[in-house]
Amino acid sequence: MNNLIVIHELDKEDNDRCVIGVASSRDKALEIINEYYGKEHIMTNFKDIREDNVDFSCKIEVAGSFGGFYSLWGEIFVIDRV
Repeated sequence: MNNLIVIHELDKEDNDRCVIGVASSRDKALEIINEYYGKEHIMTNFKDIREDNVDFSCKIEVAGSFGGFYSLWGEIFVIDRV
């Protein structure tokens, strides 16, 4: 089965939403998240959802000058199917 996970971000301070990446698996999605936020982040409240097209959700706190609080979720799609 070919999966595609779109990683969404919600900025908790201004409610700005964006897509930070696309991955082929949950492991790859977590690698992208770690690379995107760098060493200055803490992931909390990880939830294994796997229903209604949502694979996972979590909270991110980023320290430093670009710090903030973010909610993330991975929206999963099965590709190449009718």
